Amino acid sequence: MDWTPKARILADFTESEPTKPTEPGFDGFVGATSAESPKIEAGPCPAELARACDVLNRTGVRILALEGGAAIGVWIDLDGPEIRAALRTLGMGGLPVRYLDGDGVPMRYKVRRVEGDPVPMNVLAEMELHPTEPWNVRDRMLNEMGWNLKRPALTKWKAGR
Repeated sequence: MDWTPKARILADFTESEPTKPTEPGFDGFVGATSAESPKIEAGPCPAELARACDVLNRTGVRILALEGGAAIGVWIDLDGPEIRAALRTLGMGGLPVRYLDGDGVPMRYKVRRVEGDPVPMNVLAEMELHPTEPWNVRDRMLNEMGWNLKRPALTKWKAGR
C-alpha cells in the first residue's frame, strides 16, 4: 500500500489556537427554579432487610408463581402483622396474599416445614372476607372455638414503608 497523507495532521497542532464559538453555548436555566428539593427516599437499612427475611423464613412464607402472576403464600395460622410488615419492608407489600392451606394453591407449595396447626376451612373463608387484618378474624374465631393457637415468637416492628 502506497498511501501518504496530503497534509500534516499533528504538525501544526501546537502552533494553532482553539477556535472560539461565535455564540455562548450555555444560556443558564430557562424558567423559574424550584425552592424545594425532590424527596429522596432511603430504603430500609441492611439490618431491617435481614430481620424481614428472617421473619418470612421462620414462618414459611413463599413467593408463588401462579397463572395469574406472582403472589405471596402464607400459612393461615402464622399470618399476622409481623409478616405483612416484613413483606412491605422487602417491597412485596403490594403482591396478593394467598393462603397455602387454602384451595387454588398448587400442591408443590403445600409442603410445610414450620411449626403450627392447620386451621379449619370455615376460618379461612371468614379470613378471606376481611383482607385488611385477617389474623384478627382468625384469632377471634379460634378463641371462640377454644383453640390454643401456637405461633412462633416474632419480633414486632413497624415496616419502614
